[in-house]
Amino acid sequence: MRVRSIDGGVVTFTQPLRTDVSLAWSPELQTHEVVEEVGVEHLRIEFIEAPYAGHLNEPGYNAITFSAVADSWVRDVTIVDADSGIFTGSYVKGLTLQEIALEGRQGHHGIALSYSADILVRDFNIANAWAHSLTVSARASGNVFSRGAGAEVLVLDHHGDSPFENLFTQLSAYTFVGSGGEECTGPHGGARNTYWNLVAPMDVPLLWGHVQSNVVGEGLIVSNALTEDAQWYETVSTLEPANLYEAQTSRRLCGDISDACNLGVYAPDTASCSLAPRPRSTACDDGDPDTDGDACSEGVCAGTSASGCSYDPAAPGRGSSPRKPKRSRA
Repeated sequence: MRVRSIDGGVVTFTQPLRTDVSLAWSPELQTHEVVEEVGVEHLRIEFIEAPYAGHLNEPGYNAITFSAVADSWVRDVTIVDADSGIFTGSYVKGLTLQEIALEGRQGHHGIALSYSADILVRDFNIANAWAHSLTVSARASGNVFSRGAGAEVLVLDHHGDSPFENLFTQLSAYTFVGSGGEECTGPHGGARNTYWNLVAPMDVPLLWGHVQSNVVGEGLIVSNALTEDAQWYETVSTLEPANLYEAQTSRRLCGDISDACNLGVYAPDTASCSLAPRPRSTACDDGDPDTDGDACSEGVCAGTSASGCSYDPAAPGRGSSPRKPKRSRA
């Protein structure tokens, strides 16, 4: 967590806590030094050609590791013939890993997030096989895997010690078989991990679905189970929004520019907001009491006059005299 302010005995963070904290537990605040705004980009890392030594017998051809790092990145990096690709460890927060390509022989961990929070892994391609393609473990939380594909079935490895509230959205074919970790760390996954609009058929968590796991999309391999305090498995065809992370980011960063007929959309590549028209026939209010049946069309709210004529303020000559569009705030 980042501290926004300290006022006497009141500490305010920049974001909500993900778990409850009780003073009865005698909680403590600890500080940690981190490196900020460093990155690895536009690089190809290629190890010697050697057969895979086998699970837990790897000599350690590992490409990139982050520890005690915040607000940093890996971008446009190809990793070939690695035992493991990218690791994160303790005190890591706010990384962006994008345009990552993993190639070559089989390996152990492709991309593994442990003890880490708020990491975005997007636009990645995994061409080779891994014992664990994408790993979350050791209380990793708030992390997102988005728009990823694999030539092999992606192994979504939940490695124990309660990785929780992680999101997997718009990924290619996947499985939970291959989730590892030691038995003493408890169930593979913690609470509220979410799997949204992955390629069908959508699998469900093997042994830990009851801890409020969410699986939503097309072609679930199980029946719907819409519980309030346990699993939420829901089959939805043509799921909207297609990408839950991008929709939530747009709402948080671009919501102020949205209106009744336009939606603020965040573009990750340019870090900017733009307006996209809401669907035609979305109900709205054109601000004219003499019209009814108001609905959106191409980002403009238009109603029908009492005479039955369609009034479109963006089209002079139709219905009433032309005037500027009246948009209601959403």
